Amino acid sequence: MVIGQGQRRQLLGLFAALFGGAAVLLTAVTLLLLQQRTAREVEALCLREQARVQVASGVLERRLENHLADLRFLAATPLVRQLLEQDNPARREALTRLLCAFVVQKGVYDQARVIDATGQERLRVDLRQGEAVVVPAAQLQNKSGRYYVADALRLAPGQIYISPLDLNIERGRIEEPYKPMIRLATPLFGADGQCSGLLVLNLLGNSLLERFRQLMGSDVEPMLLNRTGDFLVAPQPQLEWGFMFDRPAGFPRRYPAAWRQMQTTVAGHWRDGEGLFSFRALLPLTEGLVSSSGSNRQAGTSAYVLAASEYRWRVVSRIAADRLPAAGLVHHPLALLLYGGGLALLLPLSALLARLLVGRRLLLQQVRHQARHYREITDTLAEGLVVLDGACRLTEVNPEAARLLGWSREELLGTEGHQIFRACRGEEAVSSTQRCGLCRIPFEGTVYRSEDEELLCRDGSRLPVGLSAAPLTDEDGVSGAVVAFRDLRAIKAYQAEIEQLAFHDSLTGLPNRRLLLDRLERALTLAGRTDRYLALLFLDLDHFKQINDTYGHEGGDALLCEVARRLQQAVRQSDTVSRQGGDEFVLLLTELTFAEDAAQVARKILQGFREPVRLQDQRLQVKVSIGIALYPAHGQDSGQLMQQADEAMYRAKQAGRNRYAVAGAAPCTLDDPQQA
Repeated sequence: MVIGQGQRRQLLGLFAALFGGAAVLLTAVTLLLLQQRTAREVEALCLREQARVQVASGVLERRLENHLADLRFLAATPLVRQLLEQDNPARREALTRLLCAFVVQKGVYDQARVIDATGQERLRVDLRQGEAVVVPAAQLQNKSGRYYVADALRLAPGQIYISPLDLNIERGRIEEPYKPMIRLATPLFGADGQCSGLLVLNLLGNSLLERFRQLMGSDVEPMLLNRTGDFLVAPQPQLEWGFMFDRPAGFPRRYPAAWRQMQTTVAGHWRDGEGLFSFRALLPLTEGLVSSSGSNRQAGTSAYVLAASEYRWRVVSRIAADRLPAAGLVHHPLALLLYGGGLALLLPLSALLARLLVGRRLLLQQVRHQARHYREITDTLAEGLVVLDGACRLTEVNPEAARLLGWSREELLGTEGHQIFRACRGEEAVSSTQRCGLCRIPFEGTVYRSEDEELLCRDGSRLPVGLSAAPLTDEDGVSGAVVAFRDLRAIKAYQAEIEQLAFHDSLTGLPNRRLLLDRLERALTLAGRTDRYLALLFLDLDHFKQINDTYGHEGGDALLCEVARRLQQAVRQSDTVSRQGGDEFVLLLTELTFAEDAAQVARKILQGFREPVRLQDQRLQVKVSIGIALYPAHGQDSGQLMQQADEAMYRAKQAGRNRYAVAGAAPCTLDDPQQA
């Protein structure tokens, strides 16, 4: 059939319309599918990188907590304070051995130092090639010009100073090769309440930075930034530590848009032409911790004290833009080939559909792979992790949580959170106002954190934990909560040990002056309400120095322990026997019916010491002098009573020793007739 010129034009027009329509449809479908695939791949990357930076942040936080526990432990050791208050060779030697063993065992502290209130190093132990080196006295330096010394000396009792992470400066120069350093310092206070100096630990920053690099891996560009955006860890080493050389902050200068986003949120993602940034802020400062802006000069001072929200590091991973999934056809050669073939053969739909099915299958495999990967991350976490639904039922449990609680994963799934988390205190939550902070998360989207919670274990015991919970969201809003907890049993035991050291005498185990004053204040309050008597007895061993000189300090310590034992036998269980230091003891007698009861106790003590003490195969006659002050006759507060008791004891010594004296009365011996 011969086609005329008019029909040919119609055919070409229809062909152009059909081909154009098919080409437009194929192009639209292809680009849409590529964009969806790219979006899912980017979303998977975001989840993976967020998990990466969160794990790295958590490890750094726990390591800093461990180092702070080390500092608290050393600061609570009486030898540290005694070195500043009354230095002697025996104490210095004992403290030196302790610090040497400490730095070698820990292996992460470049220096352990005791610095007096003038900034002068009094004792310093360095870690050199794995060995402890005691710095000779002639080489000890005055560090009063270093910012962390001045900042730490201003702290109150119990506070801890954490310096910025910067490079170590020795004798006016930045030490090479670079030695990143964090100084942990806490003030030491004497019996008079005045600051006598500092305990300082120089933490080798490389111990944290190398662990950070290991956690972040080599498949991304890991970065660790300080509060101003300077690089502590950077993909190129030459970018690090710029602030030590007065160079502008590196990250804000290279990636200004990403830096602005980081200022507005604690954790998240940012994508621009430079790539995909995943970040999380790490805030080391908690209650009792202080820091400052620091200085990069040998004698520089801090410009200002940092608030807890200002002292922060930012953990960042960056995937360069050219390594991110892209939706353009030029980035997918096979899709481009199929697209061209479809246009040429007018069969794009069938070919593209087959390709989409394959692409969907590959995408599902990647999602499953990512799910397995995230499962591996949660399964290997050193913390318990559970997921709650909107009704506070457990829907997911990692192995560490099951191990800590003693149940199997299957037993825990579906369990009501009220049965496990003691934050609920067993209450029946019927409305949002009655729910505990943990169970309000699925309803209100709040964040709940606590360092003083208990979980109920299978055997009925309670597990002390630190707990952090955050809302779990989906496209419909808050659908549940993710709860992470860690075992605090070791920390609780350590805190109990620290409390024992803080409130009891290390030699005799008796309450020290701090605990005595606390009990005295409580007893005074009770005595004021009950109209009962209260007595304070000051006791001092007669001629104790001669005993020390004859039998040595070991013999003197043995005698003090025996004196403590006899004093405890002479009083009631409700009374307090305290050692104030040296050979001085104080007895607190509470709820006395008669004022004369205190004198009876003093006579009982003198009678008890008529029995000689066996010391180094010798029978030693021990004599004591006792001063007595009564409430309310001799004082209305603790200061007056202690002063009166001390003066009465002094009069007993002046009168010939081995006797007792009541404030305002003549001293008496055991042989004097007892006054009614």
